[in-house]
Amino acid sequence: MSYSEWQDISTKDADFNIAEHLPAGILSRAEKRTRDNALSHNRFVLSGPGGTGSITTEYVPIGFYSMRVKDQIKSETGFAEDIEKNFGKPQEIFPIYWRNNLSGYGAVVTASGNRLCYVARTGYKFNTGSYDNDFGQFDTTVSAFYCGTKVEKEDFAAVFANIAKNRR
Repeated sequence: MSYSEWQDISTKDADFNIAEHLPAGILSRAEKRTRDNALSHNRFVLSGPGGTGSITTEYVPIGFYSMRVKDQIKSETGFAEDIEKNFGKPQEIFPIYWRNNLSGYGAVVTASGNRLCYVARTGYKFNTGSYDNDFGQFDTTVSAFYCGTKVEKEDFAAVFANIAKNRR
């Protein structure tokens, strides 16, 4: 499998409406790349007063991820272990809901330099097509991290609560 190079895009050309719900002034740019199997990646590069990070989406336009991916994203224990391994002991882990369903988890972690980091991993089902082996698996995953001097989980809550496909 091979990927195209990242290309700058307009937020209107992104697969999802993430830019509309970011805290004001932290979006630096939006980028897109595709894999040769049509998997679409978007990356929203964040850089604001005292903070940096990114939100990355992976979208399967035709098909879905395995049940294993869904189970991993919805596992609080697995998420906590990944956070501790990659960022340190979280101050708080919290569930993230979308349309009244658990879509993943977020955390606030203290990083080096006494900075706070917001980290999240979620999954969604947007495709309406159905297959005989599709039991509601995700067709989209979203990973986020943002570290800065002042980070509140509420700053990113609207991104995950209101995520939707952009209409093109």
